[in-house]
Amino acid sequence: MELLVVIAIIGILASIVLASLSSARAKGLDARIISQLSNMRAQSMLYSGTGNAFAVAACATTANSIFENTAGKNGLGGLLKGITLSKTLCAAEGTGTPAANGKKWAVAAQLAGNGGGAFCVDSTGWASTKKKSDGSAYSTTLSSAITGVTCL
Repeated sequence: MELLVVIAIIGILASIVLASLSSARAKGLDARIISQLSNMRAQSMLYSGTGNAFAVAACATTANSIFENTAGKNGLGGLLKGITLSKTLCAAEGTGTPAANGKKWAVAAQLAGNGGGAFCVDSTGWASTKKKSDGSAYSTTLSSAITGVTCL
């Protein structure tokens, strides 16, 4: 009888630990996404490609756009590694090196932890889980995160 009680207690404790690990894993993923997207502001200053326009769409490491991942051009595509691209939204203005010519760009990605939401970063220096306009949180639909080539 006592052995069954001990086994039951161990089972309850194990389920609590497993639930905590799931939450920690989601928070870790969110931290990685936020870190990678935040680094895009500095990385965009190093971009040396042609910087063709990128319409608002799911991010892709498209050649000749600021989001390319071509060696030697320092595009932002390298910072999209490990992020599910179907859960992102990117946009960029057209021709010319964005940093040198003041071209604008924006990237948003869905977050996994704390009920979802999104993180948005753009060339103006904005990087947040909340909208510039009213301070409310971005939704996971991502269409609420980017307008034109800036974060809302």
